[in-house]
Amino acid sequence: MKGPSGIADAGCPMGETSKDDMRKFIERVVRDPLHYLITGRRNGKSCLDCVLFLQAVRDEIRSDSSYAIANPSPPYAQFHRSSNCTVEHHVALYDLLKSAGYSRIDVNAALLDFLPVERGSETRGDTVRSYLAIAGRALDVVFGQPPRETVSHAAGADCLTVD
Repeated sequence: MKGPSGIADAGCPMGETSKDDMRKFIERVVRDPLHYLITGRRNGKSCLDCVLFLQAVRDEIRSDSSYAIANPSPPYAQFHRSSNCTVEHHVALYDLLKSAGYSRIDVNAALLDFLPVERGSETRGDTVRSYLAIAGRALDVVFGQPPRETVSHAAGADCLTVD
């Protein structure tokens, strides 16, 4: 059995793997996601690759109701249990990515590459605006407020300053 897309690339035994091997791998990831994220980053995986990997793990667990993983990593548990459209979900995800060494710029670029399709009766524009607002709040929680740029007119010259 081949692992779900994204999981095999991140360190699951390659080739034909048994369901038991996949379950053990998923359990290790859920208990220590930073090990896999840091290893992936060191091996050249992008922040987006790590987001897709975590999403693939989450999807695999959700597709099989027999999973019962004791002692999950608290940030992974928060990421897994929270709805995609909550600040809590994004804070947990971005906290994992930051802890793995990705910067605010890396995370921001990944979230822009991961824009959702429209939900229910919303237009895609409304869905994307909602997603970006939630993601922006979560970025601020995890990475702090970004510097503000201001323009001053001291001594008749325009000057760009960063607070």
